[in-house]
Amino acid sequence: MDDAAAIHELHRCGTVADVSERLSPERALHGTTFHVVESDGEVIAAFALVELGRMRPGALPRLLMHEMRIRHRFRGTNVVDDILTWLADRKGVGRDRELLALTPLEQSPSAFRRFTAGPSHQVFKWAVAEPHTSLDHP
Repeated sequence: MDDAAAIHELHRCGTVADVSERLSPERALHGTTFHVVESDGEVIAAFALVELGRMRPGALPRLLMHEMRIRHRFRGTNVVDDILTWLADRKGVGRDRELLALTPLEQSPSAFRRFTAGPSHQVFKWAVAEPHTSLDHP
């Protein structure tokens, strides 16, 4: 199964072609990268990272992690720990840059606390009045 099909299976919306188009370099928004986590060749999680610019002089760079989906049978395992370890090792999170992670209100993965990440910012969502279906508007 390719990444687009695996991510489609995790999100369960749209079509595999929709996901494939969103993952294409031509469609990806500047600064956004998509990542998958595999175990024994199976995609078990997916997430997006966005590099956030900072206006304040001397402020550390930030990454925004969102769109995280974990295959149901892997929830409660060490998948989030593995992702956070990878972010620390490969992206310098916790050392050279900050991480903001969007998670549903009812979820607060204990892995974040183990990595000394705690509540920081309040998020406001301005929802679209009538959901669009066109891929021309991400």
